Amino acid sequence: MYLLEYRLRRPTLCSHFAMEGLEMTMKHTRFFVSTAAVALLASLGLASAPAYAVETSCTPLNVIVFTNRVHIKCEESVGGISFFAASTADAAHVARVLSVISTATVAGRPVTVFYDPADTSGTAIGCAANDCRLIQAVGFWR
Repeated sequence: MYLLEYRLRRPTLCSHFAMEGLEMTMKHTRFFVSTAAVALLASLGLASAPAYAVETSCTPLNVIVFTNRVHIKCEESVGGISFFAASTADAAHVARVLSVISTATVAGRPVTVFYDPADTSGTAIGCAANDCRLIQAVGFWR
């Protein structure tokens, strides 16, 4: 998902991006792509990112697979949060999360994690309330 510059030449379904010669910078493109991906996943029921979800960049120090969760530890904590976890109860979801995190780790790229800072329900799967939050969505860019 790496786009340096994108120029729209013809009108598209995205009417507010359909102006002739519109240029999107890397920052705008990443925001548009990540927003579109989260919206698509949410509409398909694959992610339930509420409006108050936040995103953070995480350089994984480790990725650990437990019987009840997969978690990553980030190089730097954000607001005291250094772990992000996904429950293994939804096997398809955790497989996708693990695939994205593993690919980013092998590529040496940081991951972007979407999470709710107020949600401490991960304690049910061993995600500590003081330094761990559940992953709502995860991705990385080249």
